[in-house]
Amino acid sequence: MHNHVPDLPLKDIVQYFNDIEIDLRQSDILKPTNSFLLRLYENLLIYFCNTKIDYNIDESLYQLIIYKNIYSFFTKIGIPDFNIKDLSCESRRLINILSYTVNYSMYRDTKKQIYKKMKCINEEKNQLFEEIEKKIKNKEKEIKNIKINLNTQNKNKGNLEGEINDLDNELKEIIKIQRGLVNDTEKLKIERDELNDKLNSHQLLVMNLKKEIELLKTQVVSDPGKLVLLLKEMKELLVRENLSLKNLEIERQNFINKISGLNKSKEDFKILIEKSVIIKNIYNEIEDIESFISNEDIIIQNIESTINASKIRLNYIIRQISHIESKIYNLQENDRKCTEEIYNKMDKLKGDYKDISVKRNTTQDLIDENIKKSKNLEYEIIKIKNEHECYVNDVINLLNNIKDNQAYYFNSIKKNL
Repeated sequence: MHNHVPDLPLKDIVQYFNDIEIDLRQSDILKPTNSFLLRLYENLLIYFCNTKIDYNIDESLYQLIIYKNIYSFFTKIGIPDFNIKDLSCESRRLINILSYTVNYSMYRDTKKQIYKKMKCINEEKNQLFEEIEKKIKNKEKEIKNIKINLNTQNKNKGNLEGEINDLDNELKEIIKIQRGLVNDTEKLKIERDELNDKLNSHQLLVMNLKKEIELLKTQVVSDPGKLVLLLKEMKELLVRENLSLKNLEIERQNFINKISGLNKSKEDFKILIEKSVIIKNIYNEIEDIESFISNEDIIIQNIESTINASKIRLNYIIRQISHIESKIYNLQENDRKCTEEIYNKMDKLKGDYKDISVKRNTTQDLIDENIKKSKNLEYEIIKIKNEHECYVNDVINLLNNIKDNQAYYFNSIKKNL
């Protein structure tokens, strides 16, 4: 059910439209023409709906587009019975249409702040939507980079663990060899000491034998046979001792070579110990890397939580957009149906127009004369109405003056009494 809007005074209508920069004169309203009405409706569409019409089209199509758009606008603002005839309507009908339009415009002006607020909210929503999408893309890039770094670090960690395991196995083998070499060294030291003791004892024996030989040389030979036998035994003993000394010298050289090898092994052990220190540092670095990875996992979880929350909000916004798009689609579908209906009616009207065009030529003069008479009558009615309003205003002013004079008169009487 539509609310009825009373007709506004003509001067108020003209004044209001001039205030919003839509050129309008009383004479145009009192005697509207088709071209004036089309231009007026087009200005209303531009001002209220921001709809512009292309002039480079056929005139009949131009009128149809004007009618379609202005019909939609007037229906929204509460004019229920607007039809194709109103493209060439009379003055009284035009005043009624313009009164509805002024009423709507004044109402819209009162709601302008709400409209601006809703527009700002919508802009903030769109901006927030863009910011959320941008943050999601940035977070996805960060997660991708972090995952790449984690994969690289995990790969490096695997390589380091492999190298550490190899070094650890090598160290175990070296320690095992070292223990064997230490045992061999201890055994060689014991053998060396034993051989040194034997060498010393043999050297002492040789010295004693040499002294005995010298002593024997100084003694007088009483038994030459025994002396020859003794010399023979002494020579054999000397040969054996020299042979024993050579063997001991060979063993001594072998011991020196073994000691040199042990010293070399000692240097190798020092290198291995240094490597073990490096391995320990690598273990510490691995622990730091694992700690870093744990922290990065926590950061990733927080980022994923933020992304999930953003996605939930984004899905809500998308649902709202989908709901709005569904409404727009329904409106477009209704508009399409209305357009088809209008086109069908236009086709029918064109068919009827051919039949009526024959009668139109004979009745047009009569219609024009009646329209002219009716417009003159309407003009006279509006003129009489305006004169009546002026007369009523004068009467009201006169009554107010009489009332003021009476009040002044009665007040004067009261003062005199």
